[in-house]
Amino acid sequence: MKDLEQELRRVADDVIKLVAEKNAQYGDAYFKLRDEWNTQSFCVRIGDKYYRLVNLVKSGQHIIDESIEDTIKDIIGYCMLELIYRESAYRIKG
Repeated sequence: MKDLEQELRRVADDVIKLVAEKNAQYGDAYFKLRDEWNTQSFCVRIGDKYYRLVNLVKSGQHIIDESIEDTIKDIIGYCMLELIYRESAYRIKG
């Protein structure tokens, strides 16, 4: 069980780094859109990633530097952002 916990932490750390980098590049875009479009923005982003994942799995190929693993990390990242939005008073105003 200890090995699983270590692997979970390693993967989570990778996703956290990725999300933090993308959030800095996009300037809190997730939270801004979430404020504007409510839950729809989360659903749309997860939907986009879901269909990308389906296409990657069906084709068995990488699409423009996107792998199945990259897409899974993106899905996890959006889920983490949504949890942060819901659990805290993290709101972008103005």
